[in-house]
Amino acid sequence: MTTRNIERYSFKKQGLEGLRKLGTVITDPVGFQSRHGNLLNILNTKFDEGILKTLVQFYDPRYHCFTFPDYQARPHP
Repeated sequence: MTTRNIERYSFKKQGLEGLRKLGTVITDPVGFQSRHGNLLNILNTKFDEGILKTLVQFYDPRYHCFTFPDYQARPHP
């Protein structure tokens, strides 16, 4: 039986309020999105740090996917 290496991760909380305020003054949100993608949506997305810490435990950097018991989840090419 093989064991997995255990990695410790810590997540730094960023102060994004200034960027969020700048996002409210954009006069052409469609043009901004065509140039910068979903950046504004990402700034306003809330996440649960506990879920992120749990998911990172299942990430396999060698194969660039999440490996759960009997299941692999990877980005669609």
